[in-house]
Amino acid sequence: VAEAAPGCVVLADGTAIPSQTVLWSAGVQAAPLAAMLPAERAHGVRCVSDRPWVTGAETCELVLALCALGERGLAAELFAAVQHLRHDDGSYWTGYVYPDDARWPQERTTWTAGAMLLAAAALAGEPGVFGAADPLADLAPGSDELIVACDADVCAAQHS
Repeated sequence: VAEAAPGCVVLADGTAIPSQTVLWSAGVQAAPLAAMLPAERAHGVRCVSDRPWVTGAETCELVLALCALGERGLAAELFAAVQHLRHDDGSYWTGYVYPDDARWPQERTTWTAGAMLLAAAALAGEPGVFGAADPLADLAPGSDELIVACDADVCAAQHS
C-alpha cells in the first residue's frame, strides 16, 4: 500500500482499490493491553484481585479473550504460567495460593480441565474455537448424541 486516498487504497504499482474504510497499522511495540495486566503473573491470573491465589479456569478464560483479541504472545505466556497446576495424571488443580505454596481448594474440577482444553485449542489455532468451523456439523440434525473419546485407563480411574 502506497497511499490511502479518499475512497480508495493505492498500491505501489498505481492500482487503485475502492474502499470506504481503511485501517492501516504498523509497528513493533508491545500491545498496550500487556502493560495493563499486573506484572505479577508468574503463577497465573488471580481469581480475586486483592487475594494471593490464582485459578486455572480464570487464567484460561483470559487466555481465550487474549487469543480473540490477537494477543497470542501474552496468551501463550499466561497459559504456560498456569501449567504448574497440572497433576501427574493430566488433570488440573483448581487453584494455588502462592505465599503458602499450596493447592487450594483441594480439588481437580472438570471446568478447569475444560477451560484448559479450550485455551490450548485456541492457542493452537484449532478450528471451531472462535467459529472457524462447526465441530458438531457431522451430527445428524436434531441429534442429542455426542460421542467423546477418552483414554480408557483415565476414564476407568475417574469413573470407578
